[in-house]
Amino acid sequence: MFNHLNFLFMVMMITGTVITISSNSWIVMWMGLEINLMSFIPLISNKKWSNNTSMKYFLVQALASASLILFILLNSSTLILNSNFIDHSIMFLIMMALMLKIGAAPFHNWVIFIANHILWSYLFILLTWQKIAPLCMLFYCSMNNNMYMFIFLSALVGSIFNLNQNSLKKILTYSSINHLSWIMSTFFISKMMFLIYFSFYMMLNLVIILMFNFMNIFYINQMFNSTMNSKLTILVATSTMMAMGGLPPFLGFLPKWMVIQTLISSSFFFLTYTLILFSLIMLFIYIQIFFSSLMLTTSMTKWTKTNKFNSLYINMYMWIMISSLIMFFMIIN
Repeated sequence: MFNHLNFLFMVMMITGTVITISSNSWIVMWMGLEINLMSFIPLISNKKWSNNTSMKYFLVQALASASLILFILLNSSTLILNSNFIDHSIMFLIMMALMLKIGAAPFHNWVIFIANHILWSYLFILLTWQKIAPLCMLFYCSMNNNMYMFIFLSALVGSIFNLNQNSLKKILTYSSINHLSWIMSTFFISKMMFLIYFSFYMMLNLVIILMFNFMNIFYINQMFNSTMNSKLTILVATSTMMAMGGLPPFLGFLPKWMVIQTLISSSFFFLTYTLILFSLIMLFIYIQIFFSSLMLTTSMTKWTKTNKFNSLYINMYMWIMISSLIMFFMIIN
């Protein structure tokens, strides 16, 4: 049934993000963040554990918002973007408040809890749309060694903490933290590279979360034990996860390859090495899941037993795979 209130909150959430990314004033951008926050909380407040989850989300975001507006007002030179008189200590404090808002390491614990207690659809919003406005504000913070620290910690936490995880929601959330390190590294390149990488990241999250939502699974072992999922469906889901890990020639490899090329050409060698190293750990986790799906799946013997929804997701996945292969060969040539 169509929920008019949820639709209203979604419109307000989109409006808040648009206000933030289209403004040149830190105060107005902060107001957009608050509209976005107050629109997302009601969406996650109507299910099991809603009171605890929404309250924790509100407290963390309120702390980040209060800190952000305080640091903005501490120095009048930060009220307008691209000011020539920037207090770097104030910008670092603003950066920390924004890192707390997006759940980057070391401020990531809250997002793990929230992600594990909300629906798949709201998890997609949390991992993608809710990061757009704070990331756009981070883009205007001065790039210095402080950003290197957050990139390194996000890459480390997103990969190491994902080892031996069984919850699919936690795997995707830690993967999102790892992807944040790649997204923040695009700040050293250009706004266009940031938009390209985030678009690919958002599309891959959409496909895999739609798949898990349809399969109604929350843990890795459910993928292999459920009698409701065909081998082809499971293979498609795990292959999409490998695309998230950036395995060539899957679609997720394309934006990472573009970032690597640009960073190397700009002499960011250590940053590139760090991103590649921790991404290989993430890829190892996804490959483990993929081979488990090949070896342990015993539910159905015929790949053709799929319903209309199965066919829709599989066709979507095949289209993405074909597109990624074409773009991959265009790049290497």
